[in-house]
Amino acid sequence: MKKICIITNYGSHYRQPIYKMLDSAFDCTFSFGNECEGSIKKMDYSQLSNVEEHSTKRFGPFLYQKGISRYCRENYDAIIATGVINDIGVWQLLIAARIHRKKVYLWTHGWYGREGFFKKCVKRVFFGLASGVLTYGNYARNLMIENGYSPDKVTTIYNALDYDTQLSYRKKIVSTGLYANHFSNNNPNIIYMGRLHARKKLDMILQVAKKASDAGHPFNVTFIGGGSSESDLQSLSESLELNDLVWFYGPCYEEKLLSELIYDADVCVSPGDVGLTSIHCLMYGCPIITHDNFTRQMPEFEAIKDGVTGAFYKYGDLESLYETLSYWLEHTDREKVRAAAYKEIDENWNPHNQIRIFKDLIGRI
Repeated sequence: MKKICIITNYGSHYRQPIYKMLDSAFDCTFSFGNECEGSIKKMDYSQLSNVEEHSTKRFGPFLYQKGISRYCRENYDAIIATGVINDIGVWQLLIAARIHRKKVYLWTHGWYGREGFFKKCVKRVFFGLASGVLTYGNYARNLMIENGYSPDKVTTIYNALDYDTQLSYRKKIVSTGLYANHFSNNNPNIIYMGRLHARKKLDMILQVAKKASDAGHPFNVTFIGGGSSESDLQSLSESLELNDLVWFYGPCYEEKLLSELIYDADVCVSPGDVGLTSIHCLMYGCPIITHDNFTRQMPEFEAIKDGVTGAFYKYGDLESLYETLSYWLEHTDREKVRAAAYKEIDENWNPHNQIRIFKDLIGRI
């Protein structure tokens, strides 16, 4: 059995399924730091057989996973580390790997497409030190190849949530009519799911809802989540006289309830970037509309196939969002879209596909 080490700055709960699969497939050591951006839940480390922890510190824009280079002196067939370019500890790890002739693979966003000359130069050195790079999507992989990386050194690993648990809910889910019951109407239902932050441009959803209502084609809006922009959005909803059409549901962490909220919605709209929300929504057959500036997107936007599992509006353009959403609600076959959404997740964005890719990669070492 191949011996590998997984190093990340934080043991994120959403990665628990793939970590457990890796733990079963290989002789694994997991080294987790204590640095978390945002409100990502920490996983239960007792679910894994061998967990070590290291300290992680921030110095302005820089991260430092202390002491992780020591794993290059141990007998691992491969080391897989978070590929964060501003992490001093990962730079040390890569240099130590060259000295000790160890294979280090970086699990990373990779390339965004908005890098300037200086950042491109730094990234070429950083990723060039690694034995290989695991990107979340093909968009980043293709950009890296365009910037001189060998296709053999860049592998798409995708991303995933708790697929098996969600699949168990999906298999038995039925429409509950919860939106019709709450709003007391039969309007189409738009959801947004995630943190309510200004960078998500959620005011655009309310502006579009007002425009649609004035045109005689109202739809309901449900915000699932909480955050710093919630009070501003509530004030905007009131000023636009949309209170009867807007539901601030709040945070929800119960998967059964989330499955019902997502399944019964007509479309999820994320005017800013979209990340794992796209995976969660498609898992239950709900399409997504988000912006078309892929250089400012999260990797999971790739699960959205334009006109099939969702659509893209022109970045920052309110009229484009209105037209895209209106067309989507009026001209798409909901059940056909649902089937396409299931297919996208079942084939790509799940831990079973990820572990297949890992086994193939590690098996070639």
